[in-house]
Amino acid sequence: MDRRRRDKSEDVMAVVARFIPVGQRRPLRNLGPYVRNAMGEGVYDRTLQSINRNLAGLLELWPEKYELQDGNYYAKRLR
Repeated sequence: MDRRRRDKSEDVMAVVARFIPVGQRRPLRNLGPYVRNAMGEGVYDRTLQSINRNLAGLLELWPEKYELQDGNYYAKRLR
């Protein structure tokens, strides 16, 4: 199931990677609107609905690349 979710979320994760440089962290409250605007026309929202996750849950699908910090308020890009 997680493999299918990861496959469906690859476009979102490409946008996230542009927003968070390797080794840096960004607040999720800024990340969500950035991704939503970058993807346009509800693509981001439909993707989250299709995998039945929120943004923090989406990042949890990629533990080798992202780490949630400070009570899931920040995302740090690991690689």
